[in-house]
Amino acid sequence: MSSSSSSNNNGEPQAVGGRSGPSTAPNNYGPVIVDSATYKLAPIEESVDEEDPAVAGAVEALEQITLREIGDGYIIDTPRAVADLVDTLIDLPTSPPSLYIDIEGVSLGRHGSVSILQLLVLPTNLTYLIDIHILGSTAFTTAGTRGQTLQSILEDPSTPKVFFDVRNDSDALYAHFSVALAGIHDIQLMELATRPRSKKFLHGLARCIASDLSLSGPELRRWQEVKERGKRLFAPECGG
Repeated sequence: MSSSSSSNNNGEPQAVGGRSGPSTAPNNYGPVIVDSATYKLAPIEESVDEEDPAVAGAVEALEQITLREIGDGYIIDTPRAVADLVDTLIDLPTSPPSLYIDIEGVSLGRHGSVSILQLLVLPTNLTYLIDIHILGSTAFTTAGTRGQTLQSILEDPSTPKVFFDVRNDSDALYAHFSVALAGIHDIQLMELATRPRSKKFLHGLARCIASDLSLSGPELRRWQEVKERGKRLFAPECGG
């Protein structure tokens, strides 16, 4: 007498025709459907819930945030934040200059890399840390609503920008991002030109601050602490 199924020597079920099939289906599959030759598995379609309106609203709200506050300044690390910042840098007073800039990087120059561009806007007394490591060239080419970019501002000779020892900063910006600085006021050269003592050597920023600003002990310590905190943001040897 014939039968539609049989067992092998191990007692496992066999499909018609003698080919063995699985005894159980994977967890994400439905019932095993048997045809005349073998087992076939019918997958169960997973239902997709509609997006929670509360979650969608939170995501939309986060997308509106363009500045991240850190200490006494703001981190700029998205193109939208760059565009918003650029709009605030137009038509600022030029006497005294409104923009004070410093650039940090690893072996800063044409053979190194740029990590952070620090910008103090004097009229608002706000400091911005522009994350060049993340943004790359978009930090300089992203335009605001009036068509200006950070590059166009840096290259505008009618907009004064203040640096201290601009040499490596200028070298790095031009080599890596084709930014040709103009309208630069270099405080290091101003100090050299007005120094009543020997002008044989340029002085570094730390020496100028210590000798020319007449800081009190607590003020000098605070400046050193702030400098070290800033260094930890970009210097690999300090965890940056």
